[in-house]
Amino acid sequence: MSKWYLTGLFNWVESDYDDLDYTSATLHAGYLLRRNMRVVGEFTQVTNPVSYGKVNVGIITSF
Repeated sequence: MSKWYLTGLFNWVESDYDDLDYTSATLHAGYLLRRNMRVVGEFTQVTNPVSYGKVNVGIITSF
């Protein structure tokens, strides 16, 4: 079994109120260091209302 995993998410919101319209796509990758510790990285591209990208990295632990 691999210690790597990959997930994706797509958000698309269309509302009657135009200020609430939102579209984004996210790609998340992680590596399991130990049973209760992960290293993760994530990239999100927002395309509506304004196009921009954001990057998140971190360590997740559980005790």
